[in-house]
Amino acid sequence: MTASGMEKNLLPSPYDPSAGFSVFWDFILGLSSTHTKCRLAVGIYNGTDLISDVKVLPTTSVTQLTTQQHPSVPAGGVAVLGATHPFPKCAPLPTLSVVVELQANNTTDPEDSGKLFSRGWAKMNLFDASDRLISGR
Repeated sequence: MTASGMEKNLLPSPYDPSAGFSVFWDFILGLSSTHTKCRLAVGIYNGTDLISDVKVLPTTSVTQLTTQQHPSVPAGGVAVLGATHPFPKCAPLPTLSVVVELQANNTTDPEDSGKLFSRGWAKMNLFDASDRLISGR
């Protein structure tokens, strides 16, 4: 796709710190077949220091998909989140990042099949060296 159309909207643009930004959490793909529910816990870090409250998104169900059902989607579990997470009044620092932890259950554990445990995390930088919000997917 060229810089016209959808991709054009994802290019870096000037950032207004007083307005902040929002992250739209749409879905998670490739979850284990042992997970029937999951959620995300999200925080903003400046280097190694947590500078926001950790927001825990609502728990959602995991649906198992096969490549036969959806050839363009990896086989495994999918969770549809559909949640917007605002970050108001966030200074544009290149050292800021968002850390997202995936919490999910394990149906193979008969004693705690409904309890959510940490299953992994990802760190994503928020701003580039020119103080522009890194946007995209």
